[in-house]
Amino acid sequence: MKHFSYVLILMTALFFSFINIEKGKKYDIYSSSFENVLGTSLDMKFSAQNETVADEAENVAIKEIKRLNDLLSSYDPSSAFSKWTKSY
Repeated sequence: MKHFSYVLILMTALFFSFINIEKGKKYDIYSSSFENVLGTSLDMKFSAQNETVADEAENVAIKEIKRLNDLLSSYDPSSAFSKWTKSY
């Protein structure tokens, strides 16, 4: 399950880092670090025109990670996955 989580995080970060990239426009790299995301540390990098856009992409990515964790966590007894495993 942890391997799936790492792949999902990487795919999400890559997806958001390539959104709206237009030729000829200057993009900077913005980095964020978090602790205790899915039980580990998380570093994200975004390519964006400005910090506001990078912050928005960061918020969307964190919200999606939390949504998926709420569904798929095997550690959280209230997650859909935990409830499903208890039903068998």
